[in-house]
Amino acid sequence: AYTVPNTLPLVCCPESWVRQIVIHLLNNSIRFTEAGGEVWVTVEDEEDEDSLVLNVKDTGVGIPANELPHIFEHFYRGRQPNQEEGAGLGLTIVQQLLLYCGGRISVESQPNTGTHFKVRLPLYRD
Repeated sequence: AYTVPNTLPLVCCPESWVRQIVIHLLNNSIRFTEAGGEVWVTVEDEEDEDSLVLNVKDTGVGIPANELPHIFEHFYRGRQPNQEEGAGLGLTIVQQLLLYCGGRISVESQPNTGTHFKVRLPLYRD
């Protein structure tokens, strides 16, 4: 499911980078959410924060607290049983792209409940 306003402000991040950020976050959410689970994407304009907020939430397997500090490390793949294959670079790429354009990412997660990634992209100002 998704919720996106009809009009969005410009952000200080190339469109291709935003696309890559969304693709990597969605791939992770879909990969770690079992059939019948849900993935939500919402976009909000938080002008008081001078940022556009992209939320990607899921009802997937979640991330154990002891793994959260490592999920943005190169080649880190976690320790989930029956984990899908992957290079362990998706979240690293997301974090690096956000670093280059002045954005940030945060994550909240509970095992067996799901994960919520919140991306803040700086708004473009004349």
